[in-house]
Amino acid sequence: MSRTKQSGVTSGSALRGDSPCRSCLGRNTYEDRVISYPFSLRDRVIIFENVPAFVCNQCGEILLAGETAKLIDDLARGDSPPTRTTEVPVYDLGR
Repeated sequence: MSRTKQSGVTSGSALRGDSPCRSCLGRNTYEDRVISYPFSLRDRVIIFENVPAFVCNQCGEILLAGETAKLIDDLARGDSPPTRTTEVPVYDLGR
């Protein structure tokens, strides 16, 4: 696993369940979960489902294995057809 930051998701190295959270420094907080993850790329929002992740129980920080982060990045930038598509509502708070 690498220690890189990709679109708000950190991929961690040698993460164990008893590792302190890198955001809130809480102890024994990471839990294996399967999540849905929205990924923004330029003017598109892509939703990835069934993503294996470590999630901090205290602050919600998401850590991905390097392979998972790379797969998300490759799929977002590639031309593979998605499993399905859906509309995403947009709210402009500047108005």
